[in-house]
Amino acid sequence: MAKPKAALYHRVSAVDQQADAARGELRDAAKRYGDRVALDVEETGTP
Repeated sequence: MAKPKAALYHRVSAVDQQADAARGELRDAAKRYGDRVALDVEETGTP
């Protein structure tokens, strides 16, 4: 049986926020649930 798929979306709205940290937390959560990340979308806001 194939693993369930997950789509990740995260928005970093402030310049001082860490996009890598947000991405890592979402990927870790998908892994805990046994999901395979099929799509990872990152949006960066403007200052």
